[in-house]
Amino acid sequence: MLYDINLHIFRRQHLTLGELVKLKAEEFGSKHLALIQPETDVSFRALTYKDFNDRVNQLAHFILKKGIKKSDRVAILLRNSIEFIISYFAIAKIGAIAVPLNIMLTFEELDFIIQDAKASALITSESFEEMADELVARIDSLQFKLEIENFERDCFKHGDISEPDSVCAGGDIATLIYTSGTTGSPKGVMLTHDNLISNAKACLKRVKITPKDRFSCLLLLYHSFTLTTCVLVPFYAGATSVVIKSLKNFKEVFKQIIKNKVTILIAIPPIYRILSEARTPFLLTAFPFSKLLNPIKVCVSGGDALPLDIMHRFEKKFGIPLIEGYGLTEASPVVALSTVKKRKPGSVGRPLKKLEVKIVDDNGNEMPAGGTGEILIKGPSVMKGYYDKPEETAAILKDGWLYSGDLGKLDEDGFLYIVDRKKDLIISKGLNIYPKEVEDALYTFMEIKEAAVVGRRLEDGDEVPVAYVVLKEGENITEEAIHAHLKHLLAHYKIPRRIDFRKELPKTPTGKILKRSL
Repeated sequence: MLYDINLHIFRRQHLTLGELVKLKAEEFGSKHLALIQPETDVSFRALTYKDFNDRVNQLAHFILKKGIKKSDRVAILLRNSIEFIISYFAIAKIGAIAVPLNIMLTFEELDFIIQDAKASALITSESFEEMADELVARIDSLQFKLEIENFERDCFKHGDISEPDSVCAGGDIATLIYTSGTTGSPKGVMLTHDNLISNAKACLKRVKITPKDRFSCLLLLYHSFTLTTCVLVPFYAGATSVVIKSLKNFKEVFKQIIKNKVTILIAIPPIYRILSEARTPFLLTAFPFSKLLNPIKVCVSGGDALPLDIMHRFEKKFGIPLIEGYGLTEASPVVALSTVKKRKPGSVGRPLKKLEVKIVDDNGNEMPAGGTGEILIKGPSVMKGYYDKPEETAAILKDGWLYSGDLGKLDEDGFLYIVDRKKDLIISKGLNIYPKEVEDALYTFMEIKEAAVVGRRLEDGDEVPVAYVVLKEGENITEEAIHAHLKHLLAHYKIPRRIDFRKELPKTPTGKILKRSL
């Protein structure tokens, strides 16, 4: 075990999210901050672990009185905020199911998810009032909406801080997190309390975290990567999460990260790319350059593959280790994670403890070390299934194994390497072309800001690779120059048949490039 203060929690079996918050409140009380939310340059909001648990209990009692009961789905449409996290745990504490929503979706997309989840209530804010009212009017299952601006009046001022009665168990569903829908309509991933708690525990056994650490929480909270790594992991360790409301003012975001003494920076590859390319004047106007190196002790990248070139440039520039992980919502989500001391270039690290990973070919045969195939995952963090979709669940969960749809390989030391998405594989004249390999080669060009490689089908049925690139501002490079350089890096059949220059590439809200749109 890592720390004596957490021994009793590590030994607990089938701990629920509500019990976790209660135990942490008992352990740290009013002596330690659970959450900080910067408001302006000179003000912030903060809750101790006791304050947080009290607020969670007050909201839990309120929604119970509203008629919400165990297994009811409650949707959350909120920007990053302390209230989002209070809502999430209050829902879980009474055995209901939280359905976090992506605030960047359109009305029709939100309507689809809420209807699919059959949500009974919607927790939102005044900034979404018009949309929320229309959703409540249109969707029969929605009994009521609750705006966070009324929390103080309705819940916190005279609310009951006692622990609510709950028959919640570890195997119960805690949350429905809808996939981004990059390969079709979004599906609700059913994650249990056991799934989420086991994943947080496994992460803590991989990376050394103490109650003195402070985590950045700047990615959108609806996402499984954010909820686990920026909320559950720090809560389990008794650390503090610094909640950043918006990424619109990038300079201000990182000023707040330094000002609030974040030690663990968690972000996605596009953010590390921006930082690695930022000119020194930008950094100096955001905060004194010397302070950037302290107190941040490690940076973690997730949500999508991190190009090696970006990792090397970032570490060279800032002298802070940047480690990469791999996961998917269906696995709660972290599957593998590098460590500062044990990592290999291009690898996402070893699978977490109690998770089995194997690589299989198209016939289900396990591949030897170094062989490329589909990544299969088995263990306590693997989802219960897709909500109300038994056929889709059966297609991805077979004999206890989760078929990830990702292509990868394991080396002789058990380190996992992500090769590509299985559906992104390009087959040209019988030869496999992995777009990620070609994209990594393109990222060696300093002029290229973003790159995506997809397969284009020819009239004869064969496929050829085509690249879409976005150049950095003020840069210029020709298609001929790119082709000439790629000849030294790639086999001839892997070189894109055509280079298409774009001003921007279509992306999901988490920064993944939408290749199907290309």
